[in-house]
Amino acid sequence: MTGAGEPLQARGEYRYYKNGQLQPIAESWRQGGDAAGERWLESERCIDSGLIIASRANLRGNLVSRVSLSWRAASCVIEAHYDRERGLCQWQLAGGESQSMAIPPAVPLYPLMRIYTGAVIKELAELGGEADIVIPDIRPQTAEREKLQPLLSRRRCQYLGTADIDLQGRVRRAEKWRFSGDQYRAGSEFLLSDSGRLLRYDWQQDAQSQWRVELVEQPLAAD
Repeated sequence: MTGAGEPLQARGEYRYYKNGQLQPIAESWRQGGDAAGERWLESERCIDSGLIIASRANLRGNLVSRVSLSWRAASCVIEAHYDRERGLCQWQLAGGESQSMAIPPAVPLYPLMRIYTGAVIKELAELGGEADIVIPDIRPQTAEREKLQPLLSRRRCQYLGTADIDLQGRVRRAEKWRFSGDQYRAGSEFLLSDSGRLLRYDWQQDAQSQWRVELVEQPLAAD
């Protein structure tokens, strides 16, 4: 998705573990800036079923101001565009007509990929620790042809202090946060870097499913 003349500033991926076992989910991300000095962030999640969810966001400070998303599955392709500043979401099923819906511009926008999580937690904290956020709907119970439509979700966060953690064999100082709402219970713990990037989170889905997602940073020289 990256265009010419857009230098990379950082890149990496998130790895998913269920009950300690690495899962066939690949979620890569890149961050950079364009020739006009505007910062962007993009991420792509590939699942072994063949589903690909991709996003490209424009950043205002550390916050997402606009984002384009795509849902690509064997049965359908959907494109969506969220513009927080205009308060508008537009989406289109391939071969269908474009639809639109107003979204509240003052509400945080969370494109759901892991690389955007830290910024949403920090914005929630500035709003007092609890607020509605706008997310694209990718819930399992939502019909596939209705994916990526805007959904309001009540979320809460709480700062828990700092800790040293082992991340891919390297000791990192991390901020500990509780981030809850929807599928995330009150015990879900999220660890952020001092710059606000998600390093790791742990989530108990149900009695049989314990998830861990970890950041793996990649050197720019490898691009």
